[in-house]
Amino acid sequence: MTLVNDPAVWFKNLFIHAGLSYSISSMFSTVTLVLIVIVLSWLSNLIAKTIILNIVTRIVKKTTTNWDDIFLEQKVFTRLSHFAPALVIWFLAVLALKDFPIWLLMVHKLTYIYMVVVAMVVVISFIDAWHEIYKTLSIAKHRHIKGYVQLIKIFIIIISILVIVSVIFKKDISTLIAGLGAMAAVIILVFKDTLLGLVASIQLSADKMLKIGDWISIPRRDVDGVVSDITLTTVKV
Repeated sequence: MTLVNDPAVWFKNLFIHAGLSYSISSMFSTVTLVLIVIVLSWLSNLIAKTIILNIVTRIVKKTTTNWDDIFLEQKVFTRLSHFAPALVIWFLAVLALKDFPIWLLMVHKLTYIYMVVVAMVVVISFIDAWHEIYKTLSIAKHRHIKGYVQLIKIFIIIISILVIVSVIFKKDISTLIAGLGAMAAVIILVFKDTLLGLVASIQLSADKMLKIGDWISIPRRDVDGVVSDITLTTVKV
């Protein structure tokens, strides 16, 4: 019954019965539980990846559409597996570090930050997959949305950074956003050229002024050629 209710006590008693002192038994009990959590998190990641690579891949390959193949190529499913070890550490760290609240808090914070980063990477991969799907459509030849996609990804990265900062410094996200508002003038001054390029890119896409395959000529810059790519701030010729 003790094993079920409190593994730390069970391991501690086990080491004490082996002839070790109470302090050493407590230390060994904590170290053992930490190692068990690490091994379980590694196994959960391995199992999740195996399931995704074997089962999900087989299902995707059997379907007639290529949409799910694009999601697989963009590693959307594979990156989801990184949540498995994070969840194991989040829930089992309480058993291993219950006598060390400061360390437990630190582990929970680091795990939370890790999950935020994984979520950000998964969402960005999801957006990239949908962008690849969009490029297979006929409308993509006339409506280039790469600038919008990059803008959405920047927004997601900024939100993720704000969440991480709020966790580290124990600040509310609304407070951080208000602080950014106060620094808006400085941000505009520092990133003036980038922002102008961003606005120009949105105007090009919204007004259909330029698309991939168009021939352009800029004599002042000695530029002459076919547009090969349109990004958030640049046009490649």
